[in-house]
Amino acid sequence: MSLTKRDYRIDGIKFLLICLVIIGHYIEPSRYKSDVSGTLYSLIYMLHMPLFVMISGYFCGEQSLKKLNKFTMRMFEVIAIVIGVSYFFINSNIESVFIFTTPLWFILSLVYWKWYSYLLDISGVSRGFQVVISYVIAISGFIFLNDNQEFLSASRAFQFLPYFSIGRWISNKSFSFNKSAAWTLIIILSLAAIFLSSRTLHLFEFQREGLFILASKVKMPIYICFTLKMSLWALTAFVSIMLINIVRMPRIFEKYGKYTLSIFCFHCYSYPLVIRYFHTLHYELLLSMISIVLFVIIARKEIISKFITNPVSLLINVSKNYSRS
Repeated sequence: MSLTKRDYRIDGIKFLLICLVIIGHYIEPSRYKSDVSGTLYSLIYMLHMPLFVMISGYFCGEQSLKKLNKFTMRMFEVIAIVIGVSYFFINSNIESVFIFTTPLWFILSLVYWKWYSYLLDISGVSRGFQVVISYVIAISGFIFLNDNQEFLSASRAFQFLPYFSIGRWISNKSFSFNKSAAWTLIIILSLAAIFLSSRTLHLFEFQREGLFILASKVKMPIYICFTLKMSLWALTAFVSIMLINIVRMPRIFEKYGKYTLSIFCFHCYSYPLVIRYFHTLHYELLLSMISIVLFVIIARKEIISKFITNPVSLLINVSKNYSRS
C-alpha cells in the first residue's frame, strides 16, 4: 500500500492512540497496586507511543521556516500555560518547569523533532539517511547521557526521534505484509507484554537514565541492557510500520483523528489532577472515558479549542483583525 496521500485509516489509528494515551496516563497511580491495571498499562505502553510518534512523523511533511516558527510558538504557549495553570499551582514545584516527566515531554519533543527534520531537509539530507542519523543520536544519548536526562525532555526526545524519522521516510513508500504473520507477531508481543512487569517495560521504553545507571537499576549486565534496548527499538519500529499498513479502522474515526494534538493538550491540564486525587482503577477508567468524550466535543469547537490551548495567540489575532476593520 502506498502512503503518498492522507489516509483516513491513519487518522483513525491516531484517534485510537490518543485514547490509549489518556487511559495510560490516567491509570498510572494504580499500576503497581493492581495486577489488572499493571497488565493493561503494559499492553498500552508496548506500542502506543512508538506508533503515535511514527504517525506524527508521517504527517509532518515538508516544513517552511515560517510555518515551523508559528508551530513552535504555539507549542511553547501550550507548555507555558499548562505549567502555569496546572503543575505549578498543584505541585508548587518550580522544578517541573524544566524537568519534563509529565505528558508535556511529547509537546516539547515534537518541536525538537520538527526542527531536526527541517534542518536536515534544507541541508539536502535524504529522509532515509535522516533515519540513520536519528539512530546514531538515540544510541549515543542512551549510552552517554547521565541520570539527568529528564531535563528539557532530553532522554525521550532522543529515544523516540528514530520513530519520527521513520514515519517521514515511509510516507512515500509502499510495503506489503502477510496479514496472518503480522497479527501473529503482534499477538506474541501482547502476550510478552502481559508477562513482563509494567515497571521493567516502562523503564526500558521510557528510560530516564543512561545505559550504566539503567543496568544498575534493573540489576542486569550492561551488555544485556544494551541488547534489550536495541531489540526494543528495532521490534517496535517494525511492528509499528506493519500496523500502519494492515490496520483498518472504522471510517467514522477519520473526523476525530485530526483533533489528536488538541485532545493531547487538553489532557495535559487534567492529568496532574487525576494522578493526585484518583488512585483506583475503576475511577481512573471512568474518568478516562468521560475525558475522551469531553475533549472530543471541545476539540470540535474551533474557537473554544483555540482559547483553551492558545489563548494568547487567539487574542492577538482577534486584536489584529479588529484593528484592520
